Formats: sequence, structure tokens, C-alpha cells
Amino acid sequence: MQGTDDFPFVSEPAGAFSFKPGCSAKSSGTIASIPQRELDITLRHNDLQLALHAHLSAKYGNNAVGTETVTIKGCKIDAVVRHENNSYWFYEIKTAFSARVCIREALAQLMEYSFWPGAQEAERLIIIGEAVLDESSKRFLELLRNRFAIPIYYQQFDTAAGSLIEPA
Repeated sequence: MQGTDDFPFVSEPAGAFSFKPGCSAKSSGTIASIPQRELDITLRHNDLQLALHAHLSAKYGNNAVGTETVTIKGCKIDAVVRHENNSYWFYEIKTAFSARVCIREALAQLMEYSFWPGAQEAERLIIIGEAVLDESSKRFLELLRNRFAIPIYYQQFDTAAGSLIEPA
């Protein structure tokens, strides 16, 4: 199928899922210049990724946790845990102010990472956010798990403690 000028054909990158333990440290801040003022931007995602990696590594071991794992489509999964039975849990970090928005922003990414033809399927898809999981978001995720058998979960990350808050 050929593209058009408005919607060009995008070739599919060649590659395969390749787990690599470790965490690539990235900058946690930058300066953005806006006319007449400077805005200090904290790159929360990078800070959360580093803290999540530390937490998961403490729980599962350094060789079981990796960040920026490249998918078959050339995308990067924020964090991956490889379990002893060679199953994987994929984590997508979102910095929105509500669990609902974190879920909305992460769901399509996690679905592509795990279910695109030829992709490494994950046993669990976990959305990480700092926002509390409200009751309606909890019910929505339960519906996705029960009706569509999508293994999707949300976990709140406590930045002060540097750990995930276990679901009630």
C-alpha cells in the first residue's frame, strides 16, 4: 500500500524484542526558553523511571529489570521485568495528574508493545502513575481484564518513599 502526500507510508523498522537488564540514566531537568522568561522544566518521567528501576531491581534483582527495552516496532518500553519462567511484565510511566488520564495515555502503547503481530507478549501490562487510583478507574481496568482478557493494571508510585504502593 502506498501513502499519499498528506499521509505518507511509514516503513516498519526491522527488529526484535531484546531484553537487556539495567537502567539508562537520563537528565532529570532542562531549561526551556520562552520569550521574556525561562521556564525550568523538571523531567518527572526520567526521575520516575530511575526510581521505578531501583524499586523493581530491589524486588526482582538487577538482572531481571531493564528500561528502554526496544520492541519489534522500534518503540521503547519504560521498564520490563523478566520473571524466572521467561514471562515479562511491561511498565509504562505516565505523569498525568489523574489515574484516568494516565490510563488513557498508556493503554494504546502497552497494547502495541505486547499484542502487535510478532511482538513479545507480556503476562502483565502495568501503568505507573503518581496519582491515586480512583474507584471509576479501578472499575474500568477490571472491565478490561474481565470482558476482554487484557492483563492491564495500574500502580501508584510514591516518589517520597521511592516505591510502588501495593493495590488494596
